[in-house]
Amino acid sequence: MRGGAMGSIHIRVIALGSYSDAFVRARQQEEARFNALRPELNAAITAVRNAGDDADFGAILDGVLPPELRPPLQERPGPGGDRRSFLHWLKKKRQLEWFSWYEDFTCELLQEALANARVTAPKNTLFIILLAESYFTDINDRPGHTTVSPFYEPVMQAFLNGTLPEVERFLVTRRLRNMSTDPDVVTFAGTVMWKRRIDEKEEVINTLPVFHRGDLVLLWDKQFTAPVDGVKELKRHPEMNPPDSIFHSGFTPRVNPMLSPSFRIPFRDTVIRFGVDICLDSMDGHRVMKACCPDPPDIHVVIAAGGSAKQNLYHAKKLFLLCDNGLKEAHRSGIVFCKFEGGSWSEVSFKPLKWATPLIWGLGDFEI
Repeated sequence: MRGGAMGSIHIRVIALGSYSDAFVRARQQEEARFNALRPELNAAITAVRNAGDDADFGAILDGVLPPELRPPLQERPGPGGDRRSFLHWLKKKRQLEWFSWYEDFTCELLQEALANARVTAPKNTLFIILLAESYFTDINDRPGHTTVSPFYEPVMQAFLNGTLPEVERFLVTRRLRNMSTDPDVVTFAGTVMWKRRIDEKEEVINTLPVFHRGDLVLLWDKQFTAPVDGVKELKRHPEMNPPDSIFHSGFTPRVNPMLSPSFRIPFRDTVIRFGVDICLDSMDGHRVMKACCPDPPDIHVVIAAGGSAKQNLYHAKKLFLLCDNGLKEAHRSGIVFCKFEGGSWSEVSFKPLKWATPLIWGLGDFEI
């Protein structure tokens, strides 16, 4: 932290418990409400999946979808197109609308929590919002399919460009970028799971966006992959060896040309430096952020789905924050807030924001 003489800064952390029973039920309800808007689209996906390999998939779409939902000519798979090309178009359309719907749902929860948190916060408070790893994923519409479903690359592009379509939900257009317009809000928007095609293979990528002052201030890709990332065994991206080489998608250098897991924001009369890790990247044998940033940042943020909170993994001068959605039985232990003071780390207690509908894990307060 740099700057002139000033009083202490108050940090208030809001973390969303996306694997709590209450949240899982809420997401399932949102999926059902969303699907009710597009029965023809879901019926078309099912029909194309169940048809024989030699079926006329274009005719199937024409028979199921009303004209306004059919692919425009420039996007329509050609005559004789295979099942995959038709399914890709159908699922991309649904993914674009679902991402928009789910982002609105998320921002409504977070804005309510943020409004409540502001009531008792001192004027010099910085609000840090945390979502967990694999937060933004596609609808799981395959019975018995237990892994998370990634978005397609064009859907990720639309999200980053702010061009997701409007979907009638509550006629609300609150988005993560807009919610983080205020200079006292930083939003770590969990990770978006998406996939890209390279030659004949598909690669699943886990990307963390961070928003502040209405801008996308950091984009960072998970370096070390694990089963949650859609691979069967633990492995790393072969071209990656931090800090000498960093795995990244084509999107990341546009926002993060230095390919660094660290960024700074101005706040009051100082500058606060953050460093981020995604789950496995923070663990022994990897320590990606530490390898890239030997000088510890002020605040170390770990976004995870089954991470570790061992103190020897903390790499910060002031605070360590973990938001983990992997602990299904002990949800509240999935959030860790620790402060470095007097030469040692101490955990800071937090409290639930709402008992009736515990969609938000907790609220942690710090003075730094």
